[in-house]
Amino acid sequence: MQFRVLGLVLCLFIASNTFGKEKYAPLPSKLMQAKSVYIENKTGDAERGDVFFKELTKWKRFSIVSEKSKADLVFVLGMKTHEAVASNNVRVTNKISDNTSMTTGGGVYSYEDGTVSLDVVDASDGTSVWTNTKSFSHSGATKDLVNDLKKRIEYQERPHK
Repeated sequence: MQFRVLGLVLCLFIASNTFGKEKYAPLPSKLMQAKSVYIENKTGDAERGDVFFKELTKWKRFSIVSEKSKADLVFVLGMKTHEAVASNNVRVTNKISDNTSMTTGGGVYSYEDGTVSLDVVDASDGTSVWTNTKSFSHSGATKDLVNDLKKRIEYQERPHK
């Protein structure tokens, strides 16, 4: 009985040390091995493409090429937006379905909200390799996408004990 309990405790200890350390899901080998990328900005906003280019250039991980045919991967930047409504008072009712809205107290304002996405595509066959999406943020969703990819790649390259 003591050996069973000791064995169970040992198994749980090994499992917690093995499985509990992975912070991110493994990235595809095509992404990890790529050297050159082509940036395709489909956001409709040139500035987002500029920010993406700048952040990727600062990282110095990939060579950015000007022709798809010379790239290992294509980084496709996309964006979805919608109008959001906010109030400085807790009680707001907004009925969008019949184009009427009722507001109780405080001021109400609308603003554009949304997400920016990165679809990493294999340049040789056009298949999607990896995708990520970030919500608009104060630091900038486009910058957040590059920083998140950087963290994931650098994490995967580090030896783990």
